[in-house]
Amino acid sequence: VVTLLCHGVSGREATEVSPILEALPNLEQFIYCSSAGVYLKSDLLPHFETDAVDPKSRHKGKLETESLLETSGVNWTSIRPVYIYGPLNYNPVEEWFFHRLKAGRPIPIPNAGNQITQLGHVKDLATAFIKVLGNPKASKQVYNISGSKYVTFDGLARACAKAGGFPEPEIIHYNPKDFDFGKKKAFPFRDQVFLLHHALKKYSYYSVAD
Repeated sequence: VVTLLCHGVSGREATEVSPILEALPNLEQFIYCSSAGVYLKSDLLPHFETDAVDPKSRHKGKLETESLLETSGVNWTSIRPVYIYGPLNYNPVEEWFFHRLKAGRPIPIPNAGNQITQLGHVKDLATAFIKVLGNPKASKQVYNISGSKYVTFDGLARACAKAGGFPEPEIIHYNPKDFDFGKKKAFPFRDQVFLLHHALKKYSYYSVAD
């Protein structure tokens, strides 16, 4: 039996995974979809799989799940994707931009808009799962997954406009400290430079298959 547990669906907390491990004593492999959001903010980028993690992260449940898998004795693999985009995305990453573009509204972007980040397409993420499935090299390993390109927040707004056939977007930069958004997420990305040691390098899912 092979179990694949994706974040956003179930398995965000270790308490959700523990019963599965108990119910499947003959489990051959547990493939877990964690998140690149577990890393501790750092001035040294890109993030490697061995970098420090943030126990206070909003993804701390995924860290606890990885710890559970590591101590359970089961054969496991954890994948930490960066921002995922593509069909059926439950998280409004690219959708946030397209909604505003379609409505003819400006794109509000925090601070200077030159913050650099990465994204990964859902098909590439699916390929990563296939590559580690039944692969002995992936046993008890953690892998970052992202696209190989970097993009600024402003560049992403323009890329979405181009992809959707919209005119050049009106971008408005603002200081988040000037507003009280409460618990609402005003922008779909972390307001920081956020990069992973990405595909086609030492820790990529491509190297697992070699």
